Amino acid sequence: DPNHYYPMTAYLGLAISINTITFQTATQLDFCNIQKMATAAGVKNGTTNKPYNLSHISNLIGSENVAPIDMATAYATFAAGGIRCEPIALTSVTDSTGKSYPVPSANCQRTMSKEVAAGVTYALQYMLVHGSGYAIPLNDKATAFAKTGTTDWNVETWTTGANSAIATSSWFGSYQGNGPEWHNQDITINGVYYPSLDGNQLAGSNWAAVMNAAANNPAYHVNPLTAPPASMLSQTAPLIAGTNNPLAGSGVPIHHQPSTSGTQHQVTPPIQAPVHKVPSGTGRK
Repeated sequence: DPNHYYPMTAYLGLAISINTITFQTATQLDFCNIQKMATAAGVKNGTTNKPYNLSHISNLIGSENVAPIDMATAYATFAAGGIRCEPIALTSVTDSTGKSYPVPSANCQRTMSKEVAAGVTYALQYMLVHGSGYAIPLNDKATAFAKTGTTDWNVETWTTGANSAIATSSWFGSYQGNGPEWHNQDITINGVYYPSLDGNQLAGSNWAAVMNAAANNPAYHVNPLTAPPASMLSQTAPLIAGTNNPLAGSGVPIHHQPSTSGTQHQVTPPIQAPVHKVPSGTGRK
């Protein structure tokens, strides 16, 4: 897309679903650590039920099957400050005589630091307000975070998100294949015409409906999002053309500005998205 060849932060690229930003960010990170974090969050291959394999670069943006419940588990981990609990269907069992029976444990344990979890929720809250989730009809976006997803030909569409009380994942698409008959383009659903269907539409509205309904239940008290450490929000050094610019020699247009030394050209600094302050010292349930 020639309209998106300009510098931007990973923060903004994630919010508006510019996948090349995700790939470029990954080139500056340790792929083993990316794998560890995905596994720590509980992301699994929906076919094998084994940890999602990120050794294939395309899997960074999702090219394998994943069950909605595992995506919800991952987002619940972020919402809980890095504590992952296995999904369970029963919280208690009591018979007619009042006798209680054991139920499976959620086996809750810390799998990532609270700072890392806060960084994720911070970035995805911005996506929900200013990015691809702007049209999702969630009543309280200040305390929630989410990410939309859409595959090629709009076959599979997703919205997954959470707040401190509830996490859920909504999917609309085809479980039967990716052939032309399953493309969600130029299609009418329930009397509404869609030139193309994206994750923030049917999946997004269904996700919001569940979240809005839960907000009316006193059992699901929502806490403010925890702010990540200031060091995580600091601006990194801009890429230097010909020095540490991964696009050098690729033919991709690069916007330059003269340097003070006259010997190098510096890429225009990334657009800085605004920093949202949230109350400090808030707890997680």
